[in-house]
This record gives sequence, structure tokens and C-alpha cells, in this order.
Amino acid sequence: MADPTYGDTCVADKSRFPLKSPSSPDHGRPVHPGIVEDSRVSPDDQVAVMAVPDDQGGNASLLDCLAPLTDSRRSVNAVVALVEAGLIEFDRAAPFDVNCRVTRVGR
Repeated sequence: MADPTYGDTCVADKSRFPLKSPSSPDHGRPVHPGIVEDSRVSPDDQVAVMAVPDDQGGNASLLDCLAPLTDSRRSVNAVVALVEAGLIEFDRAAPFDVNCRVTRVGR
């Protein structure tokens, strides 16, 4: 398991985030190849965060991306997991704070 980021010490709860389809023949295939398999972000959170820059023309502030997430301790970690997965990216020229721009990759 990856080291926690930004002080998060959560443990994956696979019963809460079922990423594999039990009905698939090998039981090891993801339900969808775009689902990020990371304990820091659930599929629900992934969809919610990814919708924010989409709804705002392709980019949004980090604060806006955190708004749909309810667990404040893990919300930045969820966004970081999506960055690490290559789905969104931070504006690396700006300070890492709530005003940092988050851009959807490939849109």
C-alpha cells in the first residue's frame, strides 16, 4: 500500500469501495478501467471531483474540487490520488493552497 499523503492514515475499506466486479469471470477485472483503485478516493468521490473542472470549462480551484467531498481529513488526499493517477493535474507554478488550479487531463 502506498504511504499516506498529507498526514492521512486511512486504511482501505474494500467493502465500502468495491472496485472489482464479483460477476466478472476472473474476479480481478475492474468494473471500469477508468476507476482509480486507491484507498484515498472512492468511485463516488472520483466522479464528484472530476465533475467540478468539467462543469467549469476544464479547470477549477482546489477549494471548488474539495466542496463535494464530505470527509475533510481525506478530501485533499482524494484529489491528490486523482492527480497521481493522471486524471487531473495541479498548476505547479502556483502555491499549493485552496486557490491552486486543478485541470482535467485530456479534455
